[in-house]
Amino acid sequence: MSCQYSVAALVVLALFILFVHFGAKHVNRKFVSQLLSEFDDDGQHSLTFVLSLPNDETLFFTPTLEILRNSPMVSSQDVTIRALVLTRGGSSGPGDKHVLEMEELCFKYNMQCSVLDVPEILDESRYEDPEKAIPHIEAYLERHKSDFVITFDRHGGDHSHIHVNTHNAVAALKKKKPDLKVWTLITFNGVERFLPIYVVMRYLFRKPSCVYNTPVEVYRNWKIHGSQRKWYTPLYAFFSSYSYANSFHIL
Repeated sequence: MSCQYSVAALVVLALFILFVHFGAKHVNRKFVSQLLSEFDDDGQHSLTFVLSLPNDETLFFTPTLEILRNSPMVSSQDVTIRALVLTRGGSSGPGDKHVLEMEELCFKYNMQCSVLDVPEILDESRYEDPEKAIPHIEAYLERHKSDFVITFDRHGGDHSHIHVNTHNAVAALKKKKPDLKVWTLITFNGVERFLPIYVVMRYLFRKPSCVYNTPVEVYRNWKIHGSQRKWYTPLYAFFSSYSYANSFHIL
């Protein structure tokens, strides 16, 4: 009898894996189509990730970045991917190393990156007023003719105040420029942050969402961000729900 239960469990698991695999393919095609539909029909296809710190893209956005890197639909549309990082994560020494690592990461994803070195938003301890970031974000978007932004939601991905402030700055800019298109990453709260199976099932058919198995790429990205690696980095890479799914609100 126990053998029968084991076989049944394996069959159910196999069916679940197939369901997620083919469901994710469908979801990701829809995700890319919806993302591309945000661009105006003027030949300017520029998408900007507005981030707080070097490594935010690895911690939170790897599924989206992998889809952008591997999608034929994206490459055929000649989309320029950019990352505006508001702080270096340190005023000297480590901050300089973080910038070099971020540049290498951006090369991997064919992103054009800019890491700000502005005194009033230089590091987490002093980055308390999101209003100070608004002119820098606005100037960057205007300079590169980018009217589509991806950033954090009001909970900041992990409730970190520097991520929340980044959201607040972009949200304030959205009020100033209503035509700006903004997608904000839905924060996975509590235990769901480390229950990827639950998150995948919950967001599999929510729009816009993408489901992509990226823990290996997250781990590789952490190797690039070598100066910021911790002993638990491999565990985070494989158990974080952000390594498997991204889902967004549209402001």
